[in-house]
Amino acid sequence: MKITSITEQLGSLGKSSKEKQKTISIAEADALWGTLVDRYDALNLTNTLLTAVRDEDLKMVIREGLDVLNSQIKALEGLMKTFSIPMPPKPPEQANVIIDLNALTDRAIYRTIKME
Repeated sequence: MKITSITEQLGSLGKSSKEKQKTISIAEADALWGTLVDRYDALNLTNTLLTAVRDEDLKMVIREGLDVLNSQIKALEGLMKTFSIPMPPKPPEQANVIIDLNALTDRAIYRTIKME
C-alpha cells in the first residue's frame, strides 16, 4: 500500500493545480467538501457542549474526540488543497453561546455526542 501511495505522489509532483483538478471528479470533490463541512459542524457543536460539561471524565473524553476531529479536519483540508478545491468557511475558534447550564445535563450532552 505504501509503495502505491508513494508512486501516486511522485506522479503528481510536476502537475499544476488545473491538472490535479482533472484527476478528481465533481462527485468526489463534493464528497470532500461535504465531509469537511460536517467535521466543522461537529467541531463547533462539540466545543459548544464542552463549555457546559461538569464531569471531568466526560471533559476528557470530549477533548480526545476533539483531537480526532482536528486530525480529520487537517487531513481533509490537505486533500482540498492538493486538488485546489475551495474551502468551506471555518467555524469560529471559540463558541460564543449563552447556555442555561441548568437545562443542559452531562447525560444529555453524552447522548448528543454519542449520536454524532
